[in-house]
Amino acid sequence: MQKKLIALAVAGLATAPAFAQSNVTVYGVIDAAVAYGESGDTTYTGLQNGVLSGNRFGLKGSEDLGNGLAAVFALEQGFNVGDGSPNSSKQFHRQSYAGLKGGFGTVALGRQYAPGYLWNARINNSFAAGAYEPQAILAFSKGLTISPGSGSRWDNSISYDTGDMGGLNVRAIYSFQSTMTEVDGGPDASDDDRIGLGVAYNAGPLKVGLVYHQLKGAAEDTDEVYLGAAYDLGVVNLNASVQQGKRDANAGAGVSELDVLIYTIAASIPVGPGAIHVGVGQLSDDVTDDADSTTASVGYTQSLSKRTNVTLVVNHTTNDDNAGVGVLVAETGEESTSIAAGLRHSF
Repeated sequence: MQKKLIALAVAGLATAPAFAQSNVTVYGVIDAAVAYGESGDTTYTGLQNGVLSGNRFGLKGSEDLGNGLAAVFALEQGFNVGDGSPNSSKQFHRQSYAGLKGGFGTVALGRQYAPGYLWNARINNSFAAGAYEPQAILAFSKGLTISPGSGSRWDNSISYDTGDMGGLNVRAIYSFQSTMTEVDGGPDASDDDRIGLGVAYNAGPLKVGLVYHQLKGAAEDTDEVYLGAAYDLGVVNLNASVQQGKRDANAGAGVSELDVLIYTIAASIPVGPGAIHVGVGQLSDDVTDDADSTTASVGYTQSLSKRTNVTLVVNHTTNDDNAGVGVLVAETGEESTSIAAGLRHSF
């Protein structure tokens, strides 16, 4: 009997390292608020999802392959907390990838974040890069992919990330998007491909990010450039950014011209267990006359624990006669006001 127990103990010790080499983490965010919005003759009253962070449920993990090499993966789904429905017909529309990580960095394949999502969320984060972040509001309104939204998650992509190199980080991504089959004489399979490159520097209180995205088109390409910086002074965390989106027009192909500039500046001021957040942004449209917008947000968040906080936030956006930008509702040429009070819990 004693020999059997010893044998079992030895077997357990022998197999323990194999289990320790792999790990899987279940994680998520639940973010909901009671919200009200008005613009012109339109009002919104009800629940709002993702005031600070998009709702998500995910699995991520790694396996130690030895010699400094590891396999990594992530599967992440977004959902509507109000009715429990998924945000997309894709099962894991936020992220779904597998890759290898080592001293060389990380190479991954699947649906992944472009650099514009990652750097933007790390720099323009006075409102946690959520729905009331001035940069996000203005970038969303023009369909730009350098933003913390679904436009910066790219299908069928291969990415390379250097990891931290003394504060410097480089991320590159190429997406084949949905078209990967080509027939002689037909459209090029690369007509919808996407390219992204981001360079970031993060050292102490300073963060700087430079991002370039190109969205290829059968007729015209769309080019986006973003430069942002943040500095933590202790008593206040400041951030600012400038972003441009450009595309030539092609009337024969039904492609409209795009030429916009977005400027933002924001700050977070720690106050006890919480923080006050303020931010403003300006969108200048150089294609359409009287189509500029200015947006401003003010909010307060308070931590109830390391994983739970409450928030109150207000946004007001003014639009020129041919602009229609807002958080909850927006009528062309009208001002838009949105207010939300809610709770975010992460696990």
